[in-house]
Parts: sequence; C-alpha cells; structure tokens
Amino acid sequence: MKRRSITRLLALLLVISVFACDLTVFAETATADESGDKTVAEETTGNDTEDEKSDDASEKDKETDANATEYISDRIDKNYTNISSKYTYSKYTGDVIKYNILDIYKSTVDAEKKVVDSLTTETLNYENADKVVDIGMGDTATFIIDVAQAGVYVFAMDQVCYETDSILAVEMTLKVNGEVPFYECNRLVFESKWKEAEEKVYDKYGNEIVASPSKVVEWSKAYIKDASFRYTTPLLLQLEAGKNEISMKVTEGSIKIGDFYLMGETSVPKYETNHVAEGNFFIQMEAEKPTYKNDSSIRPTCEYDPDLTPYNSKKKVLNILDSASFADSGMSLTYEFTVPADGYYYIGMNYRQSDKVDFPVFTNIYVDGQIPNDQLQGYGIYYAKNFKKTTVKDSNGKKMGIYLTEGTHQVTIELANDKIRECLESFDRVMSEVNDLSLEITKVAGTTTSEYRDIEIKEYIPDIEERLQRWIDEIEESYKYLSQFSNAKNCGTISYLVTAIERLEDLAKDPNDIPYRRGELATDTASVNQDIANTINELNANNLSIDSIYIYQEGGKDQIPGKTNIFVKIWESVVRFIASFGAQSYSTGDADPTHLQVWINRPRQYLEIIQQLVDTTFTPQTGIEVDLCIMPDAQKLILANAAGESPDVAQAIDYTQPFELAVRNALVDLTQFEDYKEVMGWFPEGILVPSVAPSDNEYGAGIYSLPETFYFWVLFYRTDILEKLNIEVPETMADVQTIIPQLKNRGLEFFYPTAGTTGQRSFAMTTPLLYQYGTSLYVATDDEASSKAYYATAINSEDGIAGFEALTELFTIYDIPQECSSFFQHFRNGDVPIGIADYFMYSQLINAAPEIENSWEISLVPGIQQTDAEGKPMYDEEGKPITLNMTAGAAQNSCIMKSDSDVLVTNINGGEDYKREDAAWEYLKWWMSTETQVAFGNNLQITYGKEYIWNSANIEAFQKLSWKSRDKAIIVEAMENIVESPRIPGTYMLERELSNAYIDVVINGTTLRTALDSAVKRIDRETKRKLQEFGYLDESGNIVKEYSIPSVETVREIIGTN
Repeated sequence: MKRRSITRLLALLLVISVFACDLTVFAETATADESGDKTVAEETTGNDTEDEKSDDASEKDKETDANATEYISDRIDKNYTNISSKYTYSKYTGDVIKYNILDIYKSTVDAEKKVVDSLTTETLNYENADKVVDIGMGDTATFIIDVAQAGVYVFAMDQVCYETDSILAVEMTLKVNGEVPFYECNRLVFESKWKEAEEKVYDKYGNEIVASPSKVVEWSKAYIKDASFRYTTPLLLQLEAGKNEISMKVTEGSIKIGDFYLMGETSVPKYETNHVAEGNFFIQMEAEKPTYKNDSSIRPTCEYDPDLTPYNSKKKVLNILDSASFADSGMSLTYEFTVPADGYYYIGMNYRQSDKVDFPVFTNIYVDGQIPNDQLQGYGIYYAKNFKKTTVKDSNGKKMGIYLTEGTHQVTIELANDKIRECLESFDRVMSEVNDLSLEITKVAGTTTSEYRDIEIKEYIPDIEERLQRWIDEIEESYKYLSQFSNAKNCGTISYLVTAIERLEDLAKDPNDIPYRRGELATDTASVNQDIANTINELNANNLSIDSIYIYQEGGKDQIPGKTNIFVKIWESVVRFIASFGAQSYSTGDADPTHLQVWINRPRQYLEIIQQLVDTTFTPQTGIEVDLCIMPDAQKLILANAAGESPDVAQAIDYTQPFELAVRNALVDLTQFEDYKEVMGWFPEGILVPSVAPSDNEYGAGIYSLPETFYFWVLFYRTDILEKLNIEVPETMADVQTIIPQLKNRGLEFFYPTAGTTGQRSFAMTTPLLYQYGTSLYVATDDEASSKAYYATAINSEDGIAGFEALTELFTIYDIPQECSSFFQHFRNGDVPIGIADYFMYSQLINAAPEIENSWEISLVPGIQQTDAEGKPMYDEEGKPITLNMTAGAAQNSCIMKSDSDVLVTNINGGEDYKREDAAWEYLKWWMSTETQVAFGNNLQITYGKEYIWNSANIEAFQKLSWKSRDKAIIVEAMENIVESPRIPGTYMLERELSNAYIDVVINGTTLRTALDSAVKRIDRETKRKLQEFGYLDESGNIVKEYSIPSVETVREIIGTN
C-alpha cells in the first residue's frame, strides 16, 4: 500500500506539473489561504479572486479573442453557405460540358496507400464507354478535368451503386485541387433507388406485413448534395481555368463512375397563371405502394379506419404511409401513372400532418424529374390532425393545373428544408457561439463558483453584452421569419424560441451574474442551447402520412372517395370489437402443441420478420412448424415453468435470467447436444460466462443459453473539438488521466459510465477497471481458524483495490463529473466531448444527432498498459501500447426450457417427429446462424429504418451486417475484449454492494478500504445464505458439493478452445 500511495502521489504531481505548462494568463494561482485541499481539477481551473485579476485589459482582450477562435467549427464556419458567398467567379451559363471517363481518369490509391488500377470492363451496361472506374471502400480515385473558363459550376457524374447485399448508401469525401472545397464535401451521400415488392406478403395469420424492398441497380447522374438535405438542390463548385484535380475517397460501400459533367445552375420556372384541368380523368394511387423511393426504410403501416383504402375490419392490411418513416428532409417517393391525352391535370392527396402544430411540412413536388414551377418548390403541407383530402393549390388558393402529354409520367414528393435553411444555420451558429461563451466563462470563473465571490465578467469578456444582444436579435429575426408560415398567434413548433429570447434577455440584465448561471447558457436541460436544439428538432420533424395520391381533372373530381358515414363507422367498430375476442396473432393462448413454442421478448414487428424467415427457410428445411408468441412477462418465466406453461424456447430475455432459471433446474444444458462446440464458437468467449451454471456433465458446468445480441462499450469522442485542441485520443487510462486537466482547463469534461445514473451502478459500469487490473470477483478459500471452506468475494484483494482505486480516483482526484444524466446531450453540445458509453449512445448519435454526423468517431475503451517481467511498459510492433481493454457486453440471450410434455413436435416433411428439446435446439442453431442473423438484421433495417440496427452476438454475422465499416471494425475488436461477470447464487448482492461502495467513496467521501470491507461482509453473508439455500453449503457453512466459479477459462474448457 505504501508503494501505491507513493505512485499515486507522483502521478498527481506529474499531472499538475504538466498541466501547469498549459495554464492561460488569466488562470492565476490561488492564494494560500484559499487553496486548502484541492483535487487536480481545482488546481487547474481559474478560481481567481478579485485581487488576483490581471490589470492588463488589452492582454485579456487578446486572450479572449484567441479563445473564441479556438472553438470555431468547420461545420459552421466552412459550410457551403459561407464558402459559396465568397465565390469570386461568375456562375457558368453555357452548354453542358462532358468529360469522357477514359480521358480524365488519372489513378487510384487503395486504403493501404498502394496504387491500383480501377478501370474495369464490368460496366453494368454503361452506354457511354466500354470501361468505367470502380472505387472500393477506402480507395481514392483522382481525375483531371480541363476547364476552359474559370467559374462556378454544377458538377455531376454518371454513377451506379451496385452492391445489392448492403443497404447503406455509398459515401465519399471529395477534394478539388487537394482541398475539401466546403464542409459538406467531407461526406457526400449517393442514395440508391428502391422498388417495392410486386407481391403483397402475409404472415401465417393472414395479416399483411411489410415486405422488403429491392435495390434498383441502374446508372444515373449524381450531383454534389448536402447530406443533411438543408439544400435539396446541387451545391456549386468554383473551379479555376485550366487543369483541376478532382479526388474522391470512398468511405462507405463501392461505386462505379462514368463520365463527368460541368453545367450551369438550372432555374425553376416562375408560376404564371392558373390553368383549369378540363376533362373527366381520374386515377387513385395508394401512397403506401410507391413505384420508387430513395430510402429503404420508408414504409407502410396499418390503421383501422374505414375512410382509408384499402380497409379490412378483421385482418391487418397496410393502407397508409407511416409518418414515422417519412420524416427526414431529402426523403422522396415517386409514383408512376398514365394519362390518356395531352392536357392539364390536378394533383391531390389524402394526408395527415399532425406533428407540426400550426406549421407546414415543406415539400418539393416534381413531375417527370423537374419542378414545374417555383410554387411547387418548398410547397407547404399544413397541419391536419386527421386525414384530410386536398389538392395542390397556387398562392391564391386556386387548384394548380399541371400540363402533361399523353402517356406515362411520374410525380415525386420530396421532403425539403430549403425554406427554413437559413434559420437552421443561424441556430447552429448561435448555439456554437453560446457554447463558446460558456467555455470562456468557465476559464475565467472555474468549474465551481461561489455566490459570495464577485466577478466583473466584462473585464475578461468586454463584448459579452453585445454578444447576448446579437443572439437575441438573430433569434427574434428567425422567429419573425418562421411565423409567416403559421396562421396561429403563438405557433407551437417555434415556441421554444420565445423561451430562449426571454432567457437571454434575463441574463443580459446583469452579465456579472452569468458565471453563477452559466448552465442557463448551454449545459442545463433548461438552457438557451436546449431551447434552440428543441426548435431544430421540431423543425426537422417532417413527419407526413399519406393514404392516397390523386391525378384528376374537373370532371373526375366526384370520383375522389368521400367520408364514410357515421353508421358504417359504428358498425365497423362493433365488428372490430367482436373480432378482438377471437384468436389473436402471436398470442400465447392460441398455440398448437404439435408446433414448437417460442416466446420472444420483442415487439411485434420483430416477430413478423422472424416468422417470415421461419416459414420460408426453417420450416421447409426441418419440417418443424413454429408458433412465435410475444412474451407476456419475461420475469414470470419461472412461474410459467412451475405451472407447466412455459415455452420450448425463451428468446431475447435479459442475459442474467438464464442462470436464475438454470439453478432452479428449468433449463436444458446445451452441452448435451453433440454439435454444441461448433455453435458456441460463433460467439465471443467472454459473453458466454453468465450462461455458465452447475451441471452433471464431465466439466461440472454447462452453458444454458446462447447470446443473441450484445451491447458494446467504446470510447466516443468529438473529432472536431479534440483536433482543434490538439488532444490525442487516449489509448490507456494513463492517457485519460493526462487529458482530463487539458480538458478542464478549457471548461470541458470526460464522461465515465458510472456518472450516467443516480441509482445502482451495474457490473458493466463498475467492473471493467477491476478486470483490467486482474481482479477475480470471487474466490474459493479456506478459513483455517474454523476449518471450514467457503466462497468469498475478492473485490478487496490487492488487484481489486487497485482497480477500484483507479475507478474512484477518476472522480475524487481527477474530478470528472459524478453525475451526467445525458452524456448524449452534452456530447452534442460539445461540453463533454469524450467519454465511454455503449450501444445505446451509438444508436442515438447515428439517428438523433445529424448536426454532428461528421464530427465524432469511436475507438476502443482505454485500457491498462501491460508491463514485462521487469515492470517496463510493453508496446507492439507499431509502437502502440499493449493494453488490457476489458469491457462488459452481454445483452439478450435465448434458452431452451425443460418440458414435461410427451407431445412430440410434428415433422411435416414426413420424417420422424422431434422431441421438444431437439426441435428447440434445431431452432436455436438456425436462429443464431450467420445466414439467418444477416438476413434478419438486413430485413429489419431495410423494412423499418436505420434506427433498427441489429447488434448480433454472432461475430461472423455482425461483420456482414450493414454497420458503418470503420465503426464495425472497432466494435468487432471490442467484442474480443468482452469479459462478463460470472453468476453464482447471490451475485445480485455483489453487484449492489459494489455500486454502494462506489457511491460511498465518490459521493459520500468514505475511505476506500472502509467502503470495500463493509461491502465484502454483506456480500459474503448473502453469498453464504444463497449457497445454503441451493444446497451447496450446510447450515454450518461446510461445503456439501463443490460450486465452481465460472470464468472465461471455464468457457474455454467446455467449448474446447483452451
């Protein structure tokens, strides 16, 4: 212990001395009488008294200016709007200039920096050349185009995204003459066209389910477009006269590229006059069945409303476009139709737009790929609580006739934010500047402030009042502009702006109070930035549901379906009510005993896809029919088993449950099946540890469940912020300790998972550092004094204490936040730009934080650097530290329940019927196989959207699923580091007391050894009681039968990989 104390003291002194070199002018040293006992963080923040402030005001001004520019964001400062406003050349207005791909292609460099030949004769029927350039992920292709006239151009190229086994859009970074011309070119997205299945798909109960669309592989022109679709029009490039080098690095997917084009900007014609659509034509198209869509996740859904078409009161039919799936700017739907003659036609629809109260969803309406007139650019579809029939009208409220020639045409509806783009960009800029001010104030006042300490903030930030007023003016201007689109006096969609203005006005009354209220600027849930962020979310939510699209003329308007009368609606309600007493799909009460019974702890949409896969692959292969049921209550499986009502397979239950069922003899030991070793090899070994429980097999322990999914833990970091601050991404916990003072000096923080909750901290939060220090949670030992053997926790061993110290000192010595209720929000804001989090954080970021999409990455959780026999740090061949990076990772598991039923599972293929346990094993093998997991994961994401990413625990399957390739590589490596905590009777007490010990040390100030010693007594007492309950110890504590503590080594022995 003495050695460790000296080591900690030296580490503390080193951190303080390193940090002292980075102190800014205004971060003065505290006076002796104020210093007291301070943490590293307190020593490195500018908690100055009035007497200690610098008198050199000009020096403060210079430093404040430097600090303000330090946090400039490329996303804001170098976006297309700002860069294009500084273009010096005129826009090109001449004819289209075409460049043959074979003339302009220069070279390709692959991900390993090797020159490769990307020209291929596999052109996929490209008409313009017999060779095209094929660029794979990680490759950078370079082209040289000769521009006769310097100017501003629309750039386009022929391209085809040909990978049909991936649902991810191709992404690339584009450079012109070695530079990214504007921020949006860091991530260009090339969308695919998707086509709906031609045949409707039904489940075994006769309900229509969402069919998987197919990717259309065809050549098309692609333009430089904003991936966030604030611009739905092409972005313009400024090119010099002469040779210009265009380089493209593909960061996701693969793409074939043909000819290049330079052209002038296309203008949308002015709307001139209204034309009446004379004639009797009428056609109705079901909106849920578009001809094409540009996002696979745009999907139909069912509503039981007789006003909608189609409709069935007893069975589920897909009859509307799901507004939850058609909500993002840039999403589009295309419908193909045929008209009998030249003439004018109206466009109508039956829609519901109930999310933006008193505010429109803006759309671009295209006919045959072109917007007919400027009034259809940013056309507003207004609030409608219920479905409403409307016809596209001009600004005078008259129906707009669109001229069409005889034959086939297409109408496209695209969600568009162009009309509110300037407001959104203004909000981004204000939020960034507010956050910068908050950081500047933190530098001046420190991370903690006292109300008894006066700070003349204007001495440090002279323009603070001007900034506040400028933000008030900008927000008011945006509010005024947005209000013109609403007829309501107080529009709910933009109501948060009023609150933001009031907050700023209140703060501006006395700027010297802001250091004590700076949370109201950016970090609190009730802050200016939160109000603006809420407004952005409201404006970006373009949820639109459509039942039908109509193309008609005046004489055909009577064919537009009317409202169903009230008596029909009442009758249909009665029919629905009566039908609810009949057989219910996916219900446990309507199962066939000759079928395999599988209860799944997931929503219905998951079961629909699994049932479809079962019916099309598993049942034909094995002859086993399966009844999938939504699990009534996962916590009551033990009671269901005792009552003889348990399923054959319990799927997607929490990873801790199989052990509890196994020790009560309710589960089948999977090692009894001959091919279990092959199946267990599909998963990370560490994730199997919680599934190990005592068994009568040769190993004395069996594996009682298969992992279905996993929750990876990784390090999240804001690339934009760390790069600006020149902070390296930490690889070890020592690196983390080094960067924390650097972050704190700038008012920033590091997040550790235990700060994410105020309740019990789970094993996933408290044990990783213990494992990295070599701790075993349990140990079997002998009490020589009483001649009795018992099982004890080892968290107070030397290794346990070292690991627990490393955990708690992050908070007690390095002073990172003890509570951070929403790492996600603080990460978005930028005040906590780095931290450790799990799968859920990743899902939130890719689905709910588009504004920082190119500004964050993940890496492995920092580990403990290993040392050799002489105690020297170890490095690999590349000079990187060799570390232990253990993390948790278990999520949902699936298991086979024991059954007393003598009823066999029928083999409909005519072979011998199955014993229930054998049929269940066949199902589990099929379900967790690579082929099934990939099919399910892709179908789930294609059908329901990118938010439904499938985190399969099957390593090979996960590698083939549609995750971002760079992230996937990191996550796969993290899977290898998963070490889960073993389960024994009473493990819940260890988890609880380890959490309590953490709280005692970090929050209550208890000494570490005292907290651990108290925890160990309670843990060992409960462990002994539970082992006695299950017959492993007698009343005196003597061992009746051995209990083997599971570990990764146990798993390796069982599956034969040791």
